[in-house]
Amino acid sequence: MLSGGLSVFLMGAGFDRTGSYTVPLGVAFFLTLLAVALIGRLGPYRYGVPEREQEAASRAEASARSIA
Repeated sequence: MLSGGLSVFLMGAGFDRTGSYTVPLGVAFFLTLLAVALIGRLGPYRYGVPEREQEAASRAEASARSIA
């Protein structure tokens, strides 16, 4: 919600300074690419699934296979 509200303000400020949305949209595009690259570099999740939940998921998967 914060970024959604802030982006409207920043786009408006960028339009006021440059007279077009080209520069603010270009900056937003490259920031999005940077975010994707950074998220892509995250390692695996540190904490595993608790054994109890893993067993329940295995049973549900086996049940789904037997139905199909």
